[in-house]
Amino acid sequence: ATHIGIFADVWVKHGEPLGQRTDMLESAGEILYRGLADALIVTGRVTGAPVQLDHLTLLRRALPDAALIAGSGVNEDNVATIAPVVDAAIVGTGIKRDGITTNAVSSFRAEHLVNLWKRR
Repeated sequence: ATHIGIFADVWVKHGEPLGQRTDMLESAGEILYRGLADALIVTGRVTGAPVQLDHLTLLRRALPDAALIAGSGVNEDNVATIAPVVDAAIVGTGIKRDGITTNAVSSFRAEHLVNLWKRR
C-alpha cells in the first residue's frame, strides 16, 4: 500500500482561524490525532518570519513522537537554535540571494545553511 503523508500547518502563516487562537497545543493535538497528520508544520506569522522557538519547544515537549517541521524563517542566524528542536525545515527566503523572498536561490547560502543544519 502506498502511504501519502499529510503535512499540516499549526496556526498557518497569513491566516487566522475562524475562532480565537487560544491553545497551540490543543490545535496541534487535534491536527495530529483527530486529523491524522503525519507531520506538524509551525511557521512565523508571515513568509520569512521566524517561527517562535517557544512554540516549537512547547510542541516538542508535549508531542515528543510527532514529526515537527519549522515552516518559515529558518536562516543562518537561527538554525543552530531551531534545528535541535525539529525534525525538518522548509526553507525559502533563508537561502535566497540577499535573503529577499523574490530573489533567486543562492547556492552559497543554501550550502552554508545545510552545513549549519548538519552541525546540530
